[in-house]
Amino acid sequence: MRFINLTTVSDQYQAQYLKEALEENGIQCIVANEITSQWIGTTIQVRVPKQNLIKAIEVYTDLKAQTDKVICPNCESDQVEFVVAKKYRKWWGLIIVSLLISPVLPPPNLIHVYSCKVCRTEFKKNKY
Repeated sequence: MRFINLTTVSDQYQAQYLKEALEENGIQCIVANEITSQWIGTTIQVRVPKQNLIKAIEVYTDLKAQTDKVICPNCESDQVEFVVAKKYRKWWGLIIVSLLISPVLPPPNLIHVYSCKVCRTEFKKNKY
């Protein structure tokens, strides 16, 4: 079974919180670099099986929506969603095809941002 990097987090509590949420939804996951992050300050990777990537992204997105209320810095609306950055959205088809065809090449890490539904502003915020 091949595992794909779902996201990186800055501390072990974030990693464990996400791992528990994924496992509650029937998605096996691996937390990598947990020990080395304490020693040398690296980020912790949360990895999921390639065949569960889409479902894992949905769980991750739902978890992000539940954990914090995000306000748009432009219009101060709370109608904000966590999405793949606009410049990467056109790659979805190519990424899915590459996952199915080539198990050797890893897919690129997609940049996720917040997008305001009112004014369409995209912005980043610290991870939970």
